[in-house]
Amino acid sequence: MRELKFRIWDAKNKKWLENCSTNHGEIYYAVADNQVFCFEYNVETGERSSGAIEDCVIQQYTELKDKNGVEIYEGDVLKWKENQYSKVIFKFGGFWVNGINFIANDILYEWIDSYEVIGNIFENEDLL
Repeated sequence: MRELKFRIWDAKNKKWLENCSTNHGEIYYAVADNQVFCFEYNVETGERSSGAIEDCVIQQYTELKDKNGVEIYEGDVLKWKENQYSKVIFKFGGFWVNGINFIANDILYEWIDSYEVIGNIFENEDLL
């Protein structure tokens, strides 16, 4: 069975959104209909709140890991040769890097041990 995982970039605040627990409660994020929702629970007051978050970018896990065992997501910047960098994109129903389809082209699986995640398109624009 395919493992569906996502990560969420908050473009407005320039940070990754992560589920977390705090001294006051818990914060969770969910994705539905290509939109991000935040759910908060305050353990001190018992209050619950939720709402949509604007200006977020949702990126999907490719189900592949780089040569160091790091999960590869859409939007990651990969190093694959000396000073050769590429970004992972999703198009035509699959994940692509350097014109090679992750899903349709088994050759990429042979090369995956040479790829290394060195950043992402939001925090490391200078690499592209």
